[in-house]
Amino acid sequence: MKRKFLLIIVGTILSASFVFSACGNQENSEAETVTESPTPTQTETPTPTPTEAPTSTPTATPTPMLTEEPEYALIGEKDKSSFHCLLTNKTDREITSVQIYDSVSDEYSDNLLPKKETFKKDETRQLYYPDLNGSSSNVDSKEEKVLTVEYNLKITFAEGEEYVLHGFPFGTIEKGNLKAADGVAYLEYDKISTKESELAIKENAEAEAAAASESNNSYYEEDSYYEDSYDQDSYYEDSSYDNSSSNPGYSEPAVDQGSEQCIGDSGLFY
Repeated sequence: MKRKFLLIIVGTILSASFVFSACGNQENSEAETVTESPTPTQTETPTPTPTEAPTSTPTATPTPMLTEEPEYALIGEKDKSSFHCLLTNKTDREITSVQIYDSVSDEYSDNLLPKKETFKKDETRQLYYPDLNGSSSNVDSKEEKVLTVEYNLKITFAEGEEYVLHGFPFGTIEKGNLKAADGVAYLEYDKISTKESELAIKENAEAEAAAASESNNSYYEEDSYYEDSYDQDSYYEDSSYDNSSSNPGYSEPAVDQGSEQCIGDSGLFY
């Protein structure tokens, strides 16, 4: 009896599930056939958000590296109060002597190169020389004013030739090149060349020497002329004397024996 009752209940449940599933499928099919047109949705335009300009980060300035200046061989004695500059030997020759003339001492210094050292080709050296512009001996006592000191630099090559660089620009030059060409030595620094001025000085010196030589020649010629004139006068004097003595018509004047005067022991008598 219980068994039948259970079978009835199971059958009832199965029938109900079949009916509900069939209804669900029908609703789904109807839902699929009816399509509703979608209602357009209004989209809002996004408002642009202002962006801030990037803040530039300041870059730190690099600290320059402190580099030690190279040690150069010296010309003269190192002194902070002295004039100094770098000189490079671009003469293509070895320099054995460097001397400085200043208008205060009015003479050239001794060789400023250290003993047994030479200023080699393409070598750079540090030149030092005392600043004499404030020297008490550089004052004109009559006019009571300070004079400008003039400096000349004289170099001597290994072959013995000497050249002078006139008006060396102490106080203006920091570094320069020594050069030699066309019979002069000159300086190049700060896009300045002293070659033309040195050539002009050389030409003037040669012209003065030629004029002095010509003047000396004129003097000797005049002196020779006067000597020749003197010899001619002597000749005429000698000739006159000789002619008078050798002239056959010439006779010595007669001596009057009666008028002879003598000085004896008793004095003057006639």
